[in-house]
Amino acid sequence: MSISEAALPNRPLGLKAYLGFGAGSMGTGVFSVAPGLLLLIYMTDTLAIPATLAGLAVFIPKLWDVVTDPLMGFISDHTRTRWGRRRPYMLAGSLTMWVAFSLLFVAPEFETPNSAFVYVMLIYIFCTSAYTVYVIPYTAMPAEMTDDIHERTTIISFRMTFALVGMLVAGVAAPLIVDAAGGGRGGYAVMSVTIGSFCGLAMLFSFFATQKLPFKQQTRVKHRLREQIVIALQNRPFLVLLATFLIQLTAAGTALGTMPYFVKYVLGQSATILSILFLCMFGSAILTMPIWAKLSRRTGKYRAYLTASSIYALASGSLVFASADSQLALVYLQLCGMGLGFSGLTMLPYSMLTDIIEYDAMASGMRREGAFTGIWVATEKTGFAFGGLAAGVVFGLFGFIESTTGDIAQPQSAILAISYTISLFVAAAITISLLVLRAYNIDERDLTRKIETHSLAENNI
Repeated sequence: MSISEAALPNRPLGLKAYLGFGAGSMGTGVFSVAPGLLLLIYMTDTLAIPATLAGLAVFIPKLWDVVTDPLMGFISDHTRTRWGRRRPYMLAGSLTMWVAFSLLFVAPEFETPNSAFVYVMLIYIFCTSAYTVYVIPYTAMPAEMTDDIHERTTIISFRMTFALVGMLVAGVAAPLIVDAAGGGRGGYAVMSVTIGSFCGLAMLFSFFATQKLPFKQQTRVKHRLREQIVIALQNRPFLVLLATFLIQLTAAGTALGTMPYFVKYVLGQSATILSILFLCMFGSAILTMPIWAKLSRRTGKYRAYLTASSIYALASGSLVFASADSQLALVYLQLCGMGLGFSGLTMLPYSMLTDIIEYDAMASGMRREGAFTGIWVATEKTGFAFGGLAAGVVFGLFGFIESTTGDIAQPQSAILAISYTISLFVAAAITISLLVLRAYNIDERDLTRKIETHSLAENNI
């Protein structure tokens, strides 16, 4: 019997397993932040691509993901190899991502901004495809690793902690590398190769580290791709959580894409301050991750998720008062508050997703982790893409001026648009998402009892 077909042990997986699996998320965290943070401003302030067109370059590749993500989930659900059904794709995705990301910020000197737009968009499609090949199988794995819903939260907390480390590396190191390498095209090229290598190596490490982990016995999936997608979208708790997550990721993507503009044009500060702000936000998120894991055990994941989202909305909304005259210490504190909320806002939905997958498996008798996570990750990417598109369109509408040097003084209308986008828009979107979340109806205690009963029944067969 291969390791991927072994029965799950009754004992916890242990720290080594949590660390080995979670380390891959450093790579996914880098890719979640680096393009969202720097790609838009790279296009408008270095390649002289108009803001609206730059927003499309961020958004269009995500439309491709809407097709490829569910397809990748279907493929991994139906894969049978001696390495298991997920890990071969982790290997392929990590190696491809290494190459793709290294090319993303290395645009040749084209004659027109339109040609630069096409280059960035095509390479970004290459990047997102590589990410899909890795992250869909990777995201599906926690639901197969244990039957204990609280241990899943532990696994997810390790995964999201490493993801936040990756986000921290991207948010802090990437702008500093660009600046240290002289800025402009050369600075971005050095950053692209450096961060791309870190991203690929982190993903590759997790492939090797998960070699001996146990996974649930693989139940053959009987439905075709289209049928699986329809079944997943008929799952009411999944649909509610998915809609909530989409709105929140749109808000987070908007905040991420707007942050460099906020630092440069609203606060009037340098790339060093941008790095410090990300250190505050993601450092706070990493340090407070255990709080959300403990709170979710005490109050339930749903209530903890409400609390985290509310904190993020309040902290982001407070940025409307920030300006060039603000005390930076206060802005740092506001970003720490956003990090506290963001920590729970990123971890808890993933943990709730594993519960939904288990709920579906008990009802259907089939394990369709890939189908659910394919739709989930496509939604995650779409949310971030909507955020980047929204920022680009709003900036363009309010008169933002693109350039090749980034030294042009922006009109007051564009500066106000940047300020309101990162604060009021983000806070309003999170608030709307919480109204949607009210329809979520999975009871964790009831689910635990059903899992225990189901496990006993299987052991008695």
